Formats: sequence, C-alpha cells, structure tokens
Amino acid sequence: MNISTLATLFSGYSGQTFRTRAQKKGPQETIIVGTELVDPDGSTVELDYVTKQTNGKWLIVDVIVDGGISELTVRKSEYSLVLRQKGIQGLIDVLNSKADELISRE
Repeated sequence: MNISTLATLFSGYSGQTFRTRAQKKGPQETIIVGTELVDPDGSTVELDYVTKQTNGKWLIVDVIVDGGISELTVRKSEYSLVLRQKGIQGLIDVLNSKADELISRE
C-alpha cells in the first residue's frame, strides 16, 4: 500500500528524470540510495530509498522525501492515531478504504 501511495505522487510523466546521487550504509544493515527527481526546469526533489536485503532480495523499506520526511514514520503515526481513536476495526476500515481508493485510480 505504501508503494501505491507513493506512486500517486507521480500523476504523469512530463520529462522528469531520476538521478542517483550516492549510496551509503544506514542503520540496521540497510543501504540508503540517494536519488533526485529532476524536472525539466532543473528543480529537484530528493528521494532517498532505504533498502534492506531479505531472503536474498533487496527491498525498499522506506522512502525519505526531501532529506527528512519518512513515509514509514508518517504512516506509522497516522495508523497509530486511528488505532487509538477507533480501535482495530477502525484501522481495518481505514486501510480497506485507502486500498479501494488506490485501486480505483488504476
């Protein structure tokens, strides 16, 4: 669901390119792959992919936008609040609703 949510940020292609900046070791045996999304006008958005090898496959476990906004942390905070306010059924309802919305955009 996080991947689908991130994909909605890219509503279309208008000449943007991705540029890899660097790779570095991160916490807990992760590798952080720094990239930039470059618009044709030269403006950039930093997207750092936190990757981890699991069962022989490299997986993206988080995306950090503009050097500090962790998608995983944002979702964890959002879901924790729903869980506290509406309980497990409320969280299930929110997740199902988000999944339905993402599917309807395809």
